[in-house]
Amino acid sequence: MKRKQIQRILGISAIITGFAAGLTAVQPVAAATAVSACGTITSSGSYYLTKSIGVPGNCMEIRASNVTFNLMGFGIVGNGTIGRGVTIARGATSVHMANGQISAWAVGVEDLGSGALLQNLTIRNNTLMGVSLAAVTGSRVQGDRFPGNGSVAIYANATRGALVGGNISTGSGKYGVWVRSSTQFTIRNNQISQDGIAGIFVGCSGHGITNTLTCLPDSAGVIASNRVIYNTHLGIAIDRGNNHIQVTNNQVSASGKFDLFDSNPACGTNTWSHDTYKTHNRACAM
Repeated sequence: MKRKQIQRILGISAIITGFAAGLTAVQPVAAATAVSACGTITSSGSYYLTKSIGVPGNCMEIRASNVTFNLMGFGIVGNGTIGRGVTIARGATSVHMANGQISAWAVGVEDLGSGALLQNLTIRNNTLMGVSLAAVTGSRVQGDRFPGNGSVAIYANATRGALVGGNISTGSGKYGVWVRSSTQFTIRNNQISQDGIAGIFVGCSGHGITNTLTCLPDSAGVIASNRVIYNTHLGIAIDRGNNHIQVTNNQVSASGKFDLFDSNPACGTNTWSHDTYKTHNRACAM
């Protein structure tokens, strides 16, 4: 075949390929579903708020997996004392919620599923907890703000592989981050300040260090590169019986009693290294 014929055939083929690609590019994506009132999501897909919503009691429950819920800058707002703003039901996986405010509930977001991502949210003024991760695997709380939650900003209880990263938490009544009976957790790159007991607490009790283990131990966790300041009693604290936790490269200062605290004799199997601090309770916490 002559060279000009070959070039002509290749040119036509390229045009057809480009045209087909263009058709693919402009195919409509599945439409997102508008949400304008509290309720229950039972089907996978994309959802978005059209206005701020809220009712006395519980507001949104997500029972389906593979859900994206964009708050579009609006809020899910309670009456300040009762209920859950959002509940991710047990069995629901891969729920992504972003871009809005959740405030004035007993618990802002309760995650009972697994693999959730809570991102770019402002979770504030909730009486008990901003976010509760309960027996979840692989859920992530990333890039959120937690101003002024009544007791705990972020609570991880009986979780596996949870990530708390890049959040800003200020002025919780007890803890900025409380990890209880969890394994393989990561708490990284957070800014935590002005909490009533401790900035980051690993232990069983809502009352701080007790020097006893009354729940399943926390283990195999990483607490790294956090800035923890101006907490009433303790900066980063690990209660007795919690083990194999790495605490590294944190900046901790201006705690009322100790910046770094490990209740285990000689820190047990926990490793503290390269932290910046002023006070500690054991030479191994350094």
